[in-house]
Amino acid sequence: MGQNNPYAAPRARVADVPDPGQDHERLKRIASGQRIIIYSLLGSFFAYAMQVMVGPVAVVLTLSAFIVSIVGAVRLAGALGRGVVWQVVYAILMVIPLINLLAMLALSSQATRALRKGGYRVGFLGARPPKA
Repeated sequence: MGQNNPYAAPRARVADVPDPGQDHERLKRIASGQRIIIYSLLGSFFAYAMQVMVGPVAVVLTLSAFIVSIVGAVRLAGALGRGVVWQVVYAILMVIPLINLLAMLALSSQATRALRKGGYRVGFLGARPPKA
């Protein structure tokens, strides 16, 4: 007869079990980065509209939206587990018009997928934590 007992409890190494607190903090960072990306996207649309109506004075709003988008992209890429090289690539992509929109959409969809997998509800302006 073999050594395997079909009625024995499963054995798991403690190192294999993920720490729920660590995953919760990661999801909070992802939600925060996604919120920054969404607000920078809305800010850039507002800045473009202000440039049309006001003129070159609104360039300051555009530059601030670019800076916020760079910060959000780097923060979100880091929270998603991307390496430093990808964080730099996303930061560079945020400076290129129209390409930055595609990069923001790609990052936001990856964040949405990770947040929904973690139980968060994701809406138009970001994610809300799951109800306890």
